[in-house]
Amino acid sequence: MKTLIRFVFAFALIFMISNASNAQPAGMTEKEYNQFLISALKDSNIGIRGSAVELLGERKVPEAVDPLANMLKTEKNNSVRILVALALHKIGDNKALPALKKSSQRDKCSSVRHVTRAIVREMETVEVAAK
Repeated sequence: MKTLIRFVFAFALIFMISNASNAQPAGMTEKEYNQFLISALKDSNIGIRGSAVELLGERKVPEAVDPLANMLKTEKNNSVRILVALALHKIGDNKALPALKKSSQRDKCSSVRHVTRAIVREMETVEVAAK
């Protein structure tokens, strides 16, 4: 039952985030909103951190690559680290490859290693195809 509740909650959260990904508060420029989201990566609330990660990926914010790559190393929650890897993939900047490669080999969670390994393979394939 707990698994079902968690699944429904996660699905609802992802649905809300995906529908609001391009929205920004009135009175804020895009740059200010992006900086607000980057600062939210350090929030103590896991939901806020996860939502900020998701939004930065959806918005493809290149300034978020370094903070997200750092977060991939320091975030304690496995699910948030997976969201970070997915956001880095969505942004698509190859500057993230070293952090993703390291995570794919050394992360303590096998699920995170598996996801980052797949992302690294895809990003390297796209990079080779572009040449």
